Amino acid sequence: MAVTAVASATPSSSTQPSSAEDATDVSSDFQTFLTMLTTQLQNQDPLNPMESTDFAVQLATFSGVEQQVKTNDLLTDLGSRLNVMALSDLVGWVGLQAEASGPVWFDGAPVELGLTPSTVAEAERLSVYNASNQLVAQAAVPLGTTQLDWAGTDANGNPLPEGAYHFKLDHLEAGIVTGSSEVTSFSPIIEARNEGGSVILLRKGGISVPAADVTALRSAQ
Repeated sequence: MAVTAVASATPSSSTQPSSAEDATDVSSDFQTFLTMLTTQLQNQDPLNPMESTDFAVQLATFSGVEQQVKTNDLLTDLGSRLNVMALSDLVGWVGLQAEASGPVWFDGAPVELGLTPSTVAEAERLSVYNASNQLVAQAAVPLGTTQLDWAGTDANGNPLPEGAYHFKLDHLEAGIVTGSSEVTSFSPIIEARNEGGSVILLRKGGISVPAADVTALRSAQ
């Protein structure tokens, strides 16, 4: 498997209720409160009537709950608006190249990978897996390498088919894997969408990645 290494000393919505619906809910709640209060007055002991302060406490409690409900609705609406704002901001990301870990689409062109080398390993090795999580290639990587271009070939130098691949950098001691680190790659962003309140980016090949997982952006080459 051919790789070109670069050494470096430094490792690298839910729908909200309308205002009319809110007003209806509040009015309904207040009417319920008045009904309960009237029933309470009708059934109180005439020889031991409720104190006026008790009514004041009940009214204050109802007002407090009503205000809390309104506050929660406002916070929910604000969160939805912020999500929309974040999505509109990300429109400018479409067409750029995003760096993230996870699968990347290979179409025959070399793929630029970012590595996090170990400071104590005796040797390091790049392991390549296909979309079925099958190991399809491995190659030794010089110690201290933080970037390399993966040519998309197997151990015998034969081109691998087009598709999604992901990578791991294995850290070796006496030929035994003692650990591994995630490998990042650059890939063009083709779409940004909001899914369940989270902004998701679609990279080349329809591979999705949360916007929060993107570690770098650059213009398309």
